[in-house]
Parts: sequence; structure tokens; C-alpha cells
Amino acid sequence: MTDKPTRRKLSTRGFTSLLLMCSFLVMCVSGVVLYLTPQGRVAHWTDWAILGLGKEDWAAVHINNSLLFLIASVIHLILNWKIFWGYIKKKTVAGLNLKWEMSAALLIGLLVVVGTLRGIPPFSSIIHLNDQIKVYWAQHAPRAPVPHAEDLSLERFAAQINLSVEEAAEALRQEGFDVQDTSLTLRELASQQDVPPSEIMAAIKKHFPAAGGPGQGRGMGRGMGRGMGQGMGGGQGGGMGRGMGRGMGRGMGGGEGLGQGGGQGLGQGGGQGPGQGPGQGRGRAAPDEAPAAAPPSGKPAEK
Repeated sequence: MTDKPTRRKLSTRGFTSLLLMCSFLVMCVSGVVLYLTPQGRVAHWTDWAILGLGKEDWAAVHINNSLLFLIASVIHLILNWKIFWGYIKKKTVAGLNLKWEMSAALLIGLLVVVGTLRGIPPFSSIIHLNDQIKVYWAQHAPRAPVPHAEDLSLERFAAQINLSVEEAAEALRQEGFDVQDTSLTLRELASQQDVPPSEIMAAIKKHFPAAGGPGQGRGMGRGMGRGMGQGMGGGQGGGMGRGMGRGMGRGMGGGEGLGQGGGQGLGQGGGQGPGQGPGQGRGRAAPDEAPAAAPPSGKPAEK
């Protein structure tokens, strides 16, 4: 009788090492793709995708693989803890012959963190290139008339582009869209036809070219005015006079705005009030004639 081949046991260390390598490679690929993705509003409006995966799909892959890499790293460290700790103790006893290498590794890691946060080249250049890539996508992709338009229902979207829901629905039907429920979002309507949400807007503009143009609004402004009063008073006869004046001013303003609406108002007012006050004074009057002389004693004065 021939002996049956023994089944080889699973090598936990080998499995963990391969898992680390695979998760690391996927994490690198997803990280590069996310570096090249447009902004969320552009990606959602145009249904942007690479290899059949959208921006949110790539972000989910990157997050989960990063978590897998972290778990595999911890397991790998636990399985090889004796070897790792023995190596550390051996180098410690030997005087840490790798002290320069360890210092250089820590310094480089710290330099990357600090340089990125402080915006020091070349780290800032990498971030600037990522911004330029997003600007490129925004300039060359169809622009949504309102932010996150793909999440609006057809009713709300039609109101945003100054159309009735009946007009928007009829235009879509003429372009081959099956519009039965106007409460569905543009993303849901587009997915029924397997097209990006931007195609909804493109179909409507074929019948209403002015739809989605610059919006106009009106704003209200208020103006305030201030009044100033002046008073004057005078007295005669060496007296003092006091005066009081009051003034009132009113201002009116009006404003108009474009887009969402803004208003500015200017107001001016001025007032003058005359004031008069009584004056009081005391003075001595000059004598008109000299008084009569007193008669001599014992004689009556002549009449």
C-alpha cells in the first residue's frame, strides 16, 4: 500500500508576509489613483472612473487595504517577536552599532512630517501638483449649474435652472430618458440610462439653451442718515444768551444684487436748527438832569 501524501500545514509566517506584500501593492496603486482624481463635485457630476471604479470606490479600497496592512503588520510582528526582540537585545549589548542608521531614519521621517506641514519644498511642490491636477479636471469637465446637482431631485433641479418640472421632464423624454417620477435625483435618473448626471443637463440644454445660465437675484439695502443741529443765541445789554438747536436727518438706500442676491444701501442726512435764547443783563442809565438844590434851613422852598 502506498502512503497517502501528508497535507502540508499552513505556514502562518509565510502567509502573513505574502499578505503584507499584497496589501502594500494595492495600497500603493490606490494611493496613486487618488492622487490623480478630480475634486468630488467634478467626479460625481461626470461619473469619473478609472478601471471601472469611481473616486469613492478607490477611496474605499485604499482605506480597507491600509487597515489590512496595519493588521498584517501587527500579526507579523507578534509571530516574529522573539527574533525581533533578540535582535534588539543583541544590538543593545553590542552598543547599538546601527545608532547612526536609526538616527537617520528617525530624522527623515520627522523631516517629511514637518516639511509637509510647514509647506517646505519639495513636499509643498507635491501638494501643489495635486492641486494643479484637480484644477485641470475642473477646467476640462462639464460644470454643474449648482453644487452637488446630482443629488437634487428633478423638481428641485428644474427650479434651480429657472424651468418648470414639466418643461425639464418633457425635454428629457424627447432625448430618450424615461422620466416617470420627478422626485428621483439626477444621479438615479442618469443611472437608469447608464450615463453620467452631466448628460441630464446636456439633454435639457438642447431644448433650453439658456437653462443653467448665470442666475439673477435681488437684494435689499438699507441706508442710515444722521442729522446735526446747530444753535445760536445772543443777548444785548451786556447780558448772556443761550441757544439750543435740534436737527433731524433721514437717509434712504436701495440695492440690487446678482446671483444669490446681495444689497448695499447708502444714506445721507443732514439737519440744521436755529436756536434762540433770552439774554439778561444789568446796566446803569446816565442822569437826564441835575437834582434841585436843597433849601436853606428855616425857609421853605418856592413853589
